[in-house]
Amino acid sequence: MKKVCIVGDNPKTRQLAAEEPSDTEVWASSHAYRLLPRIDRWFEMHDASTGLRVPEDSYAQWLKTTTVPVYMAIPEWYIHSVRRYPLTEVIAEFGINPTSSPAYMMALAIYEAVDAIKIVGVDLENEESDYAWQWPCLRFYLGVARAKGIHAHAVC
Repeated sequence: MKKVCIVGDNPKTRQLAAEEPSDTEVWASSHAYRLLPRIDRWFEMHDASTGLRVPEDSYAQWLKTTTVPVYMAIPEWYIHSVRRYPLTEVIAEFGINPTSSPAYMMALAIYEAVDAIKIVGVDLENEESDYAWQWPCLRFYLGVARAKGIHAHAVC
């Protein structure tokens, strides 16, 4: 059984990722690189030529040296563990472009036909958030996962 825990930046629940068993892959992005004890896949979906999501020198250095697979829509040669995110394939499969890092992660997990997806550290409840416009897409992918028989839930 393939299980994935998608981790966002919200401090209310992101620490729950540390409790995931070793047979669950932990997928993360943003500031989590320095906050999580284990990361199995990393997602940097922002175009590095126009600015990374985390504009810290330590983050850029971490990207360059990490052995964690780093998924990017536009792979950067200087990131040794970079992987091309299959964006064309994901859009062809689901009909929409993901609008946030958690949505990109959800879409890939569904595309890879995992059995279970848990989302932590993503605040889907706060309508005042700067990221509220991204929630419908993430909720869309939650629905797609469930329709495909994937056990998917968010802990907000």
